[in-house]
Amino acid sequence: MAAMAVEPADADPGDARLAVFREPNFRWYLTSRFFSGTAMMLLRTAVSWHVYELSHSAFQLGLIGLIQFLPVLPLSLVAGAVADVVDRRRLVWLAQLVPFLCSLTLCVTTLSGQVNLPVLYAAIALAAVASVFESPARASILPQLVPRELFPRAVTVSSTAIWLAFSTGPMLMGFAAAQGGIAAAYGLHALLVVGSLASLLKLPPLGAATAAGQYFSGTIL
Repeated sequence: MAAMAVEPADADPGDARLAVFREPNFRWYLTSRFFSGTAMMLLRTAVSWHVYELSHSAFQLGLIGLIQFLPVLPLSLVAGAVADVVDRRRLVWLAQLVPFLCSLTLCVTTLSGQVNLPVLYAAIALAAVASVFESPARASILPQLVPRELFPRAVTVSSTAIWLAFSTGPMLMGFAAAQGGIAAAYGLHALLVVGSLASLLKLPPLGAATAAGQYFSGTIL
């Protein structure tokens, strides 16, 4: 009886809560997720600001939301099917190359004075299409990186990181634009994507999910 009482007393709840951070693959995944989330919100905020600066039109600004939404309905099922049969890490990596190239293009065209509304709309449309393919692939990665017993904690930490990223992106955009203009914001976006891509390369190849992984990815992320 005494031995049974000592074991719970010696258990450290804090150690159990931090156990997920001892998984190196989860740490790289979390780093990539934070960088990519921050970059996504930075780019959306930067393009919105840039569109309004060029057009001074609330209608033109509103078109951005429509352009971002249009790819979701026709491509979401296709993107999910693709994520089921390919290396998820590679798919996320390739999907993130698209907004990276978009931000480089916007940076160059802004600095050269050749940027215009069609270029901005095209960039945000391509980034939206890439995001449709990235989302299901990234969502199904997490169950393959942590043990089943750590999965709920991993989901909580991952969700916290992405919400923090959503707040950080617009803040960094404002700081970069104030210091170096909107072109600097596009350059910062590219750097954040590079950080995400580098973190993804630390993960092992991730193919089709196990039955448990498919269940978890379909219920939460």
